[in-house]
Amino acid sequence: MADPLNLQILSALKLRLDDISVANGYNTDPTVVLGVQPVNADQIATGPVISIFDLTDDVEFSNMLDTNQITQRVEVEAVVRYGADSTAQKLSYLWQDINRAIFQPDRTLGGLALDVLRGTRAFVYPQPGGETVAVQQTVNVEYIETYGNP
Repeated sequence: MADPLNLQILSALKLRLDDISVANGYNTDPTVVLGVQPVNADQIATGPVISIFDLTDDVEFSNMLDTNQITQRVEVEAVVRYGADSTAQKLSYLWQDINRAIFQPDRTLGGLALDVLRGTRAFVYPQPGGETVAVQQTVNVEYIETYGNP
């Protein structure tokens, strides 16, 4: 039995993020983790971390029978160590890499989704004494869920 569609979508997004590396023409070499939030200072000891996790699923349309159009809201959070002179530059490069990896010409994630849309973005600055700074990008994935007989 295959994983539910929302988990397949998370896995497909993680695969795209896993491709981010300097060797593949990107600016950064992050570690990508699925379902971990928030990322802490210990996790970024060796470099930037991107975490991806599911926020909610919103039913946009239902035909009241066996099919729903769903928007899955996914949070992608990139975290770097705070304090270095190049923190803003590292975060900007990381955000650019995330967008390049996720929002490719194939906006269907290989046929899993109707579309992948850019949501809100926010920079999260550290509290006094904090060790990390982050950028959060919401990704909205629209897909059709069919229930009942195939």
